[in-house]
Amino acid sequence: MLILSKKYPELRLNGLTKFSGGKSDVSDPEVIERLRGFAHMGVVVPEATPAVPETPPAVPEKDSGDGGNTPPPADNEHVAPGAELFEPKGNASVEEWRAYAVQKGHESDAVADLKREDIKALVTE
Repeated sequence: MLILSKKYPELRLNGLTKFSGGKSDVSDPEVIERLRGFAHMGVVVPEATPAVPETPPAVPEKDSGDGGNTPPPADNEHVAPGAELFEPKGNASVEEWRAYAVQKGHESDAVADLKREDIKALVTE
């Protein structure tokens, strides 16, 4: 199945897939499902996907005790579990460095307007 990366055309998600020219051909249904978790990074998974093995039912969320005022999870909490971090080459695009910063736990809004060298300094501290 053809998966698209609209924000970062050369995005690499080690352990999952690598995009070239914004496209990646993925056949493993479990990987396809995990790639849906990267929508905040511009990854587009078409709706028509092969059947995914049945997963156990989701555990209901616990009441945080704050009257429902818990903020939504940050962008960096949507990184697929088990996705390996990769450090882009020094001359990689600013998009690849932004994706890396988000994988390392930085908010996507916080790195959205930074230049490549600024992001490199931030993530290598």
